[in-house]
Amino acid sequence: MSKRASTIEIASVVLIIIAILVSGVSVAYVSSLNSKMSELSSAIPTISSKIDDLSTKLEKLTTAESDLANAMKDLTTAFGKSAADIKAIQDRLAKLENATIPIQPTKKVTLRIGVLKTFETMDPPQWGDDTLNAIGQHVWEALFRMAWNRSEIIYEPILCESYQQTDNLTWVFNIRRGVKFSDGSGLDAWDVYWSLARTDPRPPNMIWSLDERIQSYEVLNNYTIKMVTKYPMNNLQAWLCQGWTNIVSYDWIKKTGQEHTYPLNGIPPGTGQYMWYEFEPMVYAKMNLNPYWRGTPPQITNIEVYAAYDDTARVTALQAGSLDWITQVPPEAVKTLKDAGYTIWKYNLPQLTSIAPNNVFPPCDILKVRQAMAYAINYNELISTLYGETANRPFSMALPGTIGYTEIHMYDYDPVKARQLLSEAGYSSGLTLKMAVVEAWAMPKSLEATAAIQKYFKDVGINLEIEVLERAAYRAMTSGIREKYLAGEHVDFRWHLVLRPWGTDTMYAGDDMLSLYLSTVSANSWYYNNTKVDQLIKFAVSMAPLDERIKALHEAQQIMMEDCAGIPIYSGASFAASAPQLKGFVFQPNGYEYFVESTLIK
Repeated sequence: MSKRASTIEIASVVLIIIAILVSGVSVAYVSSLNSKMSELSSAIPTISSKIDDLSTKLEKLTTAESDLANAMKDLTTAFGKSAADIKAIQDRLAKLENATIPIQPTKKVTLRIGVLKTFETMDPPQWGDDTLNAIGQHVWEALFRMAWNRSEIIYEPILCESYQQTDNLTWVFNIRRGVKFSDGSGLDAWDVYWSLARTDPRPPNMIWSLDERIQSYEVLNNYTIKMVTKYPMNNLQAWLCQGWTNIVSYDWIKKTGQEHTYPLNGIPPGTGQYMWYEFEPMVYAKMNLNPYWRGTPPQITNIEVYAAYDDTARVTALQAGSLDWITQVPPEAVKTLKDAGYTIWKYNLPQLTSIAPNNVFPPCDILKVRQAMAYAINYNELISTLYGETANRPFSMALPGTIGYTEIHMYDYDPVKARQLLSEAGYSSGLTLKMAVVEAWAMPKSLEATAAIQKYFKDVGINLEIEVLERAAYRAMTSGIREKYLAGEHVDFRWHLVLRPWGTDTMYAGDDMLSLYLSTVSANSWYYNNTKVDQLIKFAVSMAPLDERIKALHEAQQIMMEDCAGIPIYSGASFAASAPQLKGFVFQPNGYEYFVESTLIK
């Protein structure tokens, strides 16, 4: 057999074998497949049912997805509306800028105050009285408030938010934003500028206080004002917390056409906790809560201030329950009220009442005449009889208790020496002098004290004619007189003497002496002029070290006592009394009564 034939034969045999094998597998597989197909056929109805269920669920899911999409769309629309509403509310709040909705107290609480004198006008620089200055600051605020920090005096920024002293003379004050007057108008630097720099006419309190210290005012922007002082000062803030520097609304001033009016007519809005709502000049004034006050309302919702000129009538009204608080309690009533359960509030405010001789009005221009008056008075008898232990005799023309005061013992009671000095001055047969006493302005019991002085003078040959005046009348008679004299004009003086009171403004003797005795100031009722004393006083208010300034003050006081520039008569504590239910009252360092934090439970 050939090689080729053999190969073919072999391949054929292999193919036959493979075919047989494949055929065998196929038969088994097909047999098995038929079996499984039979099982699958029987399962198809079940699978088909499950597929139908799944389709139904998918259809529901699709519907839910569509509903969710619609809900999301609605939510997005709603959120957009809410965002717009929120933005509108925010814009409205921004416009309101700290304005407050009046908080209605659960109970009306009224504090009734009896004072020796009440408001003539509602123009802060007009009052010239610490009690009225204090009450007024519950309605009108100043840039600063004087307060105690333990034993140290501090100046709390009130309408001033912050300040910088950029050089020895220049101060920049940033005005607090968001503050509202009681009529809803906003505070800015122009209100401050007008209140402090107002002119035509210039209020007298500002002439002797601010004008002697501040050279110029300038508004830098709506909330910034610059002040330049005449000389370096370390306590300008002290002069910007006084009652006559209270800030009133310039918008109201313009609206009422009073840019050149003094005193103002009507009631200008303030920024304090309270606002005036009723006012009868020289009789009473009433305040209630300021609806735009930026803080927590006081517990006392109403304050009513009544004039009670008579000492006995004030005490009686307190005892009868008609008043809750009285100021200037007469010395003899202090113990009586205390024993009866009333609260006595005592404050040793540095104060001084002196006889102010007109040093240029003959015969008071003669030193020996002034000295004769000083020797004529029995100080110990006068004080012990009228005031007991509530007063002391001062020994200087500075205010006892202020920084820089020193005692200089001169002019003890000596009627023999007084008559001798009068004789040496050319008045051996006596002389007549006229003295003005302003009722409810000078020291307590001023009329009784004046009567005693009149008797002492008579004993040495001085006939003292006394003219008792109401404060407004005295001011009208003296308005412009000092300014005319300083301008070199002829002046016809009406009185030789004035019983002149003074309470400290800053607790520093140098400030008071500059206000009172500098030869150029308008409050110099003594018409005192001494070049050396002027120099010493100016040095005392400089930026020099305190010990050097105090030394200058002591020297100035010595010279003034030798000159007998004035005759110091009285210095005493201040007394107020209240119903025992009044709590939390404080005296500020400058003697201002402060009721904002007080409570009264009736």
